[in-house]
Amino acid sequence: MADRIGPFSFVRLDAPPQRVQPQWEVAGRAGVPGTACWDTGERGEPFSVGSEAVELTFLDGRQAIQDYLTLVSGPPVTLFYGTLEAAQKYKVLKVELLGVKRVLGAFIGGSPLIFTALVFARWTLLPIDPFVVKP
Repeated sequence: MADRIGPFSFVRLDAPPQRVQPQWEVAGRAGVPGTACWDTGERGEPFSVGSEAVELTFLDGRQAIQDYLTLVSGPPVTLFYGTLEAAQKYKVLKVELLGVKRVLGAFIGGSPLIFTALVFARWTLLPIDPFVVKP
């Protein structure tokens, strides 16, 4: 299975997804030996991931970024990295077009495939706790 963010498939994502993690607060008081720490809840931190997609035409490549932007105002999406489906959902905070490059032809695994556009984008995603997802 290809890398995917929501309904969009990519040749690759340049980093694995971050996960929701427990947040710890460490505190100490003057005159009291030692420190204390407590769990302030599980939440995610925004992170950035780059994507590389293939489109049939250069114009399709330029349109793809507009399609990606629809996820910014939408509900949280599922993310696939390789064959792994992320356990939680992700809110798309931002999508930035890095470039659309024309490609005349390419070989993948020895098979000739003709592409005419590669789309490079940078996504800012926020992992959402799967038990409190509200679209």
